[in-house]
This record gives sequence, C-alpha cells and structure tokens, in this order.
Amino acid sequence: PLPSKRAGHKLYSAMLQRDVIFNHHNPIFASDYDFLASCAGCLQGLFRPLPCERTEQGEAAAGKVLFMLTNLEKKAALSDVATFRLFEELCRQCRLTTELVVVKIMTRCEAQPSSKLALHQLRAGHELFVYELRCCGTVEGWRFSS
Repeated sequence: PLPSKRAGHKLYSAMLQRDVIFNHHNPIFASDYDFLASCAGCLQGLFRPLPCERTEQGEAAAGKVLFMLTNLEKKAALSDVATFRLFEELCRQCRLTTELVVVKIMTRCEAQPSSKLALHQLRAGHELFVYELRCCGTVEGWRFSS
C-alpha cells in the first residue's frame, strides 16, 4: 500500500513501470478527484474541436498557453524526436498559441552546476524551448543535493 496522498493507476503504472502516478492528489478522495477533474476540464478546454472564440478580425482571441515538462534524465532520457512530436501535436490541437518549455535535468555530471538553452523553435506563433540543467549532485523530487 502507498501513502495516502500517493496513488498508482491500473493502466499507467504498468505502462510507465512506476507504482506512483499521482504524487500529490489521490483521486480516491473526493476533494482530490474534484481538483483533478477540474484541471482536466481546463486542459480539455484548450484543445480543438471546441468552438474557437473569435475577434472582430476573425483571429483567435489573444492569449498564450504555457506547458512545462521536466524530465529527470537518469530515469529515462527524453528524446528530441518525442519532444518534437509533442510540440507538433500541441501546435496542431491547441486553440491558442502555446509555449512548451522542456527542462532536462541531468545529475552527477558536472563539477559546477550549469544550464543552457539546447533548442528553440518558433512555428506560427508557437514556441518550443528545451533547456538542459546539469547538476553536480542528485535530485529527489524537488530537492537538490550537492
């Protein structure tokens, strides 16, 4: 059994080979389920085929949506091909312009911590940024150690 605020998922735990899928909100609890459902509803509202709000000029209403993805590279490296596929799908499906920020976290690889913009792409108002964060120590959750 997992601690009460952590939960697995019948399909995704096996697919991702992880016991814990929900780290902070356990959908078994009504309040956590309602929170996750509202988040999913907001996310679904960003994508087509919902009717797009139009201005008088016929363009999509102003706004930009930020998507952020962090990946701890020691567990499973995130390929550039997978990143481009995600970016292409967001560009195709999202009703508003998007900014996808990907942070690849690499541990125990440098004498001094460093970061760099590894990739930037602009496509029809949508932007992709891929950063590499090189750490000298390790990371567990959001806690870094040297």
